[in-house]
Amino acid sequence: LEGYSEALAMVSSRAFGGLGGDGLDALVPLLDLLNHRRGTGEKKDVTYARTDSGDVEVRAAHAISKDAVVWETYGAKGNAQLLSCYGFCLPQNIEPDGSSNDFVDLTLPDDLGTVQLQVGPKAYTYPSFVKAVDLLRQPPKRAQKVPGVKRRRENELDADLDAMDDVAVIDLGDLGEEGGEEEELENDPVLEGEGTSEPRSECEALEVLKTSLVGAIARYSQRGPELVQQAKDNAIPDQQRYSAMLLCSELRTLEFFLYVTRLLQTRLEGGSSNGKEKQNKKKARPSIATPQCSIPLTADDTTLLDRQAQELVTAYVMIRHGKR
Repeated sequence: LEGYSEALAMVSSRAFGGLGGDGLDALVPLLDLLNHRRGTGEKKDVTYARTDSGDVEVRAAHAISKDAVVWETYGAKGNAQLLSCYGFCLPQNIEPDGSSNDFVDLTLPDDLGTVQLQVGPKAYTYPSFVKAVDLLRQPPKRAQKVPGVKRRRENELDADLDAMDDVAVIDLGDLGEEGGEEEELENDPVLEGEGTSEPRSECEALEVLKTSLVGAIARYSQRGPELVQQAKDNAIPDQQRYSAMLLCSELRTLEFFLYVTRLLQTRLEGGSSNGKEKQNKKKARPSIATPQCSIPLTADDTTLLDRQAQELVTAYVMIRHGKR
């Protein structure tokens, strides 16, 4: 099993797609020594392809200086995948179009599922944001009393469960027949079926989404300037530095959608404001870079995220409310 795991790790991290016979993946000695580089302003140094004779031909993509490190790209992969498969992360894992390669799964309350969040232009952010809002507008499930259901007292159930450790087969029909009293479920309801609550309004859904994002950020034990400094510190072990990079990329994603949610709440609330209030709001220039932000952002990153957030909010209001 250990040998299989090592072989699987080697193939999954080193194999090149389509370079083997019949289009299969293949291990290519020497070519697999090249490191990964990707992101805004970055380019790979080589190209490669399988020839008709079955060889793999590698060509320089541009002039390469003597003794220079040769780079290629492993593809658009998030830092979580890079860390788990290759053992490293990228500090700026962003494509030239401004889209991040990193994803964060946000778990919604009331068992409504998860939404995969990705930062980038509105084509990347709008679908997941709308999905989160629409899911949260569903009626939250409520605990309902199921008629005729009875439950053993907790101490008696614990005794039954302890006894199971020493019994090979148990007749479940015997549970509840003897050895303890039963009581109706007066204050201990059982969930069954869909909830009977009214659907949430859009404003309520946004508030729940904001609370969920704030809670997700709060669960990170490491935040703030110290975390960003760790991601830049070459003196600390690589494992610690790359882990800090991954946390920074995830917090960046959560902070972006939290900022979008707050922007949208302000925009929708402003729809009922008088002219003077609207004029005052136009003078204010909101920004994701606030003292409350869990990680400090560079000026360039702040500008990028502010623009992408404004584009997403504008698209949402236009599509869903017919307003500019």
